[in-house]
Amino acid sequence: MSQPSAAPSGLGDGAVDSITSTLLEMLQGVHASQVDKDEDDKIEKSLRAFGLASGAVFVLITIAVSLNLIIAHIRAFERPELQKHVVRILFMAPIYAIVSWLSIHDAPNAEYWSFLKDCYEAFTIYSFFKLLVEIMGGEDEAARRLAKLPQIGLLAPLKYFMENWRMGPPMLLNCKYCALQYVVLKPISSILSLMGGAAGFYTPNLWAWSNVWVYDFIVYNFSQLFAMYGLVQFYLAAEPELVNWNPIPKFLCVKLVVFFTFWQGVMLSILRDIRFYHGMAGYSGEEVEAQLQNWLVCLEMMIASAAHHYAFPVSEYSSYVSLPDSSTGEGVATQAGNPKKGTLHNLKSSVLPDDVITDVHQMGQALSRRKADNGTGATAPTSGDGLSQPNVAIDLQTASV
Repeated sequence: MSQPSAAPSGLGDGAVDSITSTLLEMLQGVHASQVDKDEDDKIEKSLRAFGLASGAVFVLITIAVSLNLIIAHIRAFERPELQKHVVRILFMAPIYAIVSWLSIHDAPNAEYWSFLKDCYEAFTIYSFFKLLVEIMGGEDEAARRLAKLPQIGLLAPLKYFMENWRMGPPMLLNCKYCALQYVVLKPISSILSLMGGAAGFYTPNLWAWSNVWVYDFIVYNFSQLFAMYGLVQFYLAAEPELVNWNPIPKFLCVKLVVFFTFWQGVMLSILRDIRFYHGMAGYSGEEVEAQLQNWLVCLEMMIASAAHHYAFPVSEYSSYVSLPDSSTGEGVATQAGNPKKGTLHNLKSSVLPDDVITDVHQMGQALSRRKADNGTGATAPTSGDGLSQPNVAIDLQTASV
């Protein structure tokens, strides 16, 4: 009786081993992938927790340091026309810090939070210009003092395109309009960017002509540079009248915060584009850039709030007399404030932008009147004694005469 032939056990065992090995490798790969994902999640959570915690510490310190100086000013509100602009400038650091931290905490809505910061930035630049004017005794007195100073030339690039702005009302008004246009254009630009983002036409840092961000970037930079141009031009024109008020630290506190934070963001974008850093732990490169920028601003505002104590001490505003005229040595009496009215009253008079709204309205009237005069061939009335009147209509071209 014949025996049944044995199955080729060697082949069967090899197939089983191969299948088993393949399954084990697949399971190990799945496990390793899960481990990597878990590690990425841990890193992402750790980085986010560190950013939020350290940023919160920076913000709390900024608020405490800033409020200390703000409260000191509004309690000793002896020169309201000066100190209301100082208080507005001092609020810049905590507002920047809070908005930046909220942008880390609520990253999907960061653009909406940034809208608040952008609007306050324009408000701060104009408040600083108004502070310089009020230091000289107000617009009328500032124009009178400027008219007595030597003529200075325009800075580049405007000096290549127009004649010098005549010292006096023309210099004051043109510098004022340089700063004031930013107050108008920046909120409009921010609103358009939010609308463009909602419609899908606005992508930050994407250089494409179909992207609304490119046009917003161009308009924003020209408007901001024009505002800072007006500040620098006015400071150079009025320097003999401002030198005793330690203007350089004040100017740097405003200029560095505005310019440095903006160009810091541009530099981070460039570094990302050249692969100096990249996405990590579940964040894209753009998200890492935005979070890093916001965290750095939180840190920098803590430093800025401390610098404000040196640049804007309360002791500078304890006198009721403005700076003495550099030509006569006489000061101009200013209206004394009433600290006894209370902290809330003084704070309210500082933060309400009614004077800025009035200035914007008057600028619109002046430009409209100038346009109408150009159409009829009439000459717009100008006066060195009535700058607060909406009848003054001096634009960049006619002010050089």
